[in-house]
Amino acid sequence: MKYLIGLVGENGAGKDTFTTFFKTVAAPQSVSRIHFSDVLYDTLKLWGIEPTRANLQNMAIIMDRQFGKGSLTRATEARIKRQKGDIVIVEGVRWKQDVPMIRSFANSILVYITAKPEIRFERLRKRIAGTQGKKLTRAQFDQEEKALTELEIPKIGASANFKIENNGTLDNFRKHVERFAKRPLDFRYKR
Repeated sequence: MKYLIGLVGENGAGKDTFTTFFKTVAAPQSVSRIHFSDVLYDTLKLWGIEPTRANLQNMAIIMDRQFGKGSLTRATEARIKRQKGDIVIVEGVRWKQDVPMIRSFANSILVYITAKPEIRFERLRKRIAGTQGKKLTRAQFDQEEKALTELEIPKIGASANFKIENNGTLDNFRKHVERFAKRPLDFRYKR
């Protein structure tokens, strides 16, 4: 692995889309993607529990309380070390202890992707209706935003090396990602 990019951002801000666009621009370099939530998904699937957003959030909290702060961070770090890509993108940085772990890798950078809540709600509402046939209410969205797993995201984002506000069109966001991907990566980080 030559580079590690940690993505922090609220639900619906565009982290997955960032990675999709970045992979296209970074070619022919290989880009691998992992999510902090991969460990949670795998655990819930193994136990036969539906991996809903609420269950994922609860599992992260349970792991942290039962096995100590940073248990999910340590599991994700082990997965990062096994990645073979030239560039590894880790989506879903959301705990304070995630940041020093990301920055412990040589050539690492933290990117904050954010959008206004009303824009993120509409994106998620459409995504959920399209894939699950379910409806997301504004009250559910607001409740999920207050979950313990979401509270540190803005603070972590404030310490990121780079910030992209994804409040416009998909094409506009693509241009932001392309500009980011084509600039020399600055691996000096804010403290």
